[in-house]
Amino acid sequence: MGMRRAKKEGNWSGRAPLGYKNKTYEDGKKYIAPEEPYASAIRWAFQELSLGMSSMAEVHRKAFKLGLTCSINNFHSLVRNWIYCGKIRVREIDGEEEHIIKGLHEPLITERLFDKVQNVLKGDVKPKKSAIATPEDLPLRGFLRCPNCHRMLTGSASKGRKTYVAYYHCKSPCKVRFNANQVNQNFIKELKLFRIAKRDQPKFLQEIISTYNEVRKTASAMRQDYIDELHILDYQSINARELLLAGKIEPSDFKNLKMHYDSKVRAINLKLTALKERFEPKINIQPLVINAIKTLCYLPRLYQTATIEDKRYLVETIFIGMLIYDKDGYRTMNINSIAEITYLETKSYGQKKMGQKSRLKTLPHKGWNMGLEPTTS
Repeated sequence: MGMRRAKKEGNWSGRAPLGYKNKTYEDGKKYIAPEEPYASAIRWAFQELSLGMSSMAEVHRKAFKLGLTCSINNFHSLVRNWIYCGKIRVREIDGEEEHIIKGLHEPLITERLFDKVQNVLKGDVKPKKSAIATPEDLPLRGFLRCPNCHRMLTGSASKGRKTYVAYYHCKSPCKVRFNANQVNQNFIKELKLFRIAKRDQPKFLQEIISTYNEVRKTASAMRQDYIDELHILDYQSINARELLLAGKIEPSDFKNLKMHYDSKVRAINLKLTALKERFEPKINIQPLVINAIKTLCYLPRLYQTATIEDKRYLVETIFIGMLIYDKDGYRTMNINSIAEITYLETKSYGQKKMGQKSRLKTLPHKGWNMGLEPTTS
């Protein structure tokens, strides 16, 4: 009954399901948090199933290669589990009806995606037909926006004299159409702008290490602010309890205050735990940064030799939102912060005056952490 009551309050009790791991707040309370690589593999599996193009066995086989080590029977149960969209199922017992409660844990997918997958599994969604062109011919399908009407470009193949020729094209009545081979080649040229010259590598290394140390100092200050806030909340809770014992407030008012206090404490503990996981212990990032810089130097070659899935992952990692392509090449691209620094420095190299302030000091640093994670080094 205690476990059932915890579920009604939105807390998962017992062993964490696949994709999550059991963890503990600093105050001793337990919760579940996403665990890699299982979490990423589960997200991919739901996305793939929602398209209605692949069988359950095929998706399970590919997800297994991504790190989702579970049997096909467990996979059938997994994709029907509410836990992954942030909800907890409280089963019917002793005449009490079944409940679906919003959980306090971090969801791996949206509720909309979960419902879409359930419709596919029920057979309410008809499978989509595959394009004539092979996916290898159209790695940028879904990432390109029409330069005229700004709708997303799709891709297909047109029958030539002997073979099929792949094209990225807009939908009717727009007539925009680009040869897929030319678009793909121009994209590789664009990736060359992210390469870092050998003479600039020490500068990038020092700047990234310096920024990392600054971020750690900021995180330490934030941690102290959260701890001070917890002390204030504890003091307020003690005062409320004394007022209740003195009969100066009603029990119902105290209950509301206690719920408000608990929600605030829970939120602060989440932030403290996130800071602890991200910045403790301090790591030596120099070898990681060196590897990341080397990867950028060979980025075009890495893209060309990658699988279709890895190519699309690289595009999603570097660019934010849609790319716009026209006959003159790519334009109006949104790039994540760390990639933007490399891109601008390479593009404008040699045009700076002596003593000019470096772009590395002025560009936003929100995206630094992505390039410093060991998993993406």
